[in-house]
Amino acid sequence: MALLAKVSRKVYFFRLADHAEFIGKLESAVAHISTLPFNDQGRYQATSGEDTVLAVFVSSAEYPIKIQFARIRRDNLPLVEREGSITPLTLEANAGLMDWSHIAIFPDGIVAAEFNQDAPRLRRLGQYLMFKGGVELPSAPRFMPLFQRNVMEELENFENVTILELEALTSDADLIAEGDQNIGAAFKACQKAGNVKKSQIVLKSVRSHDDGLKSIARKLFNNAASRESLAKLKIIGRSGDQRKPLDMLEEYLISIEAFVRLDSRFRAISTDDAFRVLEKSYRENKHKFPSAVSANEPWS
Repeated sequence: MALLAKVSRKVYFFRLADHAEFIGKLESAVAHISTLPFNDQGRYQATSGEDTVLAVFVSSAEYPIKIQFARIRRDNLPLVEREGSITPLTLEANAGLMDWSHIAIFPDGIVAAEFNQDAPRLRRLGQYLMFKGGVELPSAPRFMPLFQRNVMEELENFENVTILELEALTSDADLIAEGDQNIGAAFKACQKAGNVKKSQIVLKSVRSHDDGLKSIARKLFNNAASRESLAKLKIIGRSGDQRKPLDMLEEYLISIEAFVRLDSRFRAISTDDAFRVLEKSYRENKHKFPSAVSANEPWS
C-alpha cells in the first residue's frame, strides 16, 4: 500500500474579538454564504489585484465551523514546459489558479487556521463574512492572533534597531501600507517593477542611535492588517549589552502539524484530513489559550 504524501505546515491560533456579539450569528452567516453562486454577484469578492477574487468554500456551517478561504487569480499565469517545449498555461476565461487555507472556528471563539503563504490572510475573512454573510453580522468580525509572550515589551527593551528584515506578497502592499505607508509603497513598487509575486526588503540604519527602524517595526506590528500580511518581521539591534535578533512573528502561538497532500505532485492538502488535524491541534493546545489571550489583551 502506497504511503500518503504529507507536508508540514503551521497552524496559527486566533480568538474572535467581541465573542459574545458574534458567536450566535456566525453559523447563519456561513450558511448563507454556502448558498451563494460562484460569480461576482455571489461568492466572489473583488480585490485590488487585477482579475483576482476571494471566495469561501463551506464544509460545515455548524460549530466547529469549517471553511476554506481562497484567493483565485485569472491573470499573470505561468508557462508550461514539456520536454523543452514551452507554451502558455491555457485556462478558460472563467477559470483561475487557486490557493486556499483551511480554517476551523470553535464555539469558544478560538480559531485554528492552516497557514498557506499564498492564501488570503485571516483579517480579510472578517470583511468577507460581513459583505457576503447576508444581514446576520453587525460589523466585520476581528480575529486576534494569540502570542506566547509580549512581543511589544521585548521590542521596547531594544535600545536601538540597526536592521529590519521584511518579507511579504506584493499583492498585500495596500494592507501593509495601513501600518506604514512608505513600506507599503515599497512593496507596491516591487510589484510594478516586474510582476514580482513576493519580495524581501532589508533596511539598515546608518546611525546606531537612530530610532527610525524601531518605530517602523512597532507600527507594522501594532497594525493588524500589516502584521498579518507580513511573512517576516525581524529586527536586529542592541538590548542591554548584547546585539541580538528578534523575530517578531515567531512569537505567535502556533503548532507544527503534518497534513496529507491530495497528491504527491500537488501543494494542496486533503480537506477532510486538514480539518481532522485542525481539531486535533485545537484540543492539544487548548490549555494554552487562556494565558495567551490575557497576556496579549492590551495590545492585540
